[in-house]
Amino acid sequence: MKTYSAWGESRQSLDHFLVIGDVVDQEMADYFVNVLPPVSMSGLLVQIGEPVKDVAGRPTYATLRRSSAREWVYAGNCYRGASAEPAEPTRGMSDLAIDILRATHDGNDLAPRDLALVEGAVNGHLNELGNAAMVALHANATKLEGYTSPSPVNK
Repeated sequence: MKTYSAWGESRQSLDHFLVIGDVVDQEMADYFVNVLPPVSMSGLLVQIGEPVKDVAGRPTYATLRRSSAREWVYAGNCYRGASAEPAEPTRGMSDLAIDILRATHDGNDLAPRDLALVEGAVNGHLNELGNAAMVALHANATKLEGYTSPSPVNK
């Protein structure tokens, strides 16, 4: 059981101290209720009133859910009224394309075949191999040293 006093002694943030599924003591549950007015509170759920982060454009809140009449369990950072963390959205090919274009002067620095790859990604025309190539191009274009044009193929 994770206790409020052990959290204070740890000097860790709440997010680092608690892991989803941790049972907490009543003093910790009281902290969730009293630190700020809860954004959501019922006999089964309590959420601290300040958002922790946004996921898919919606705020999430540190959440406890009741697992039994006497036990509170940390549920993570959940949407208001929810007791399970939302999945982090994965970055889509369009997001990678935007990053690549920004890093390469709107694509002006890209080799023609790389520019064609970005175009295919934006238009949704890539297969699994194309997606892998796009991820590699993103890594190339956004690295600290900047984009490196591929060497021409010798015939």
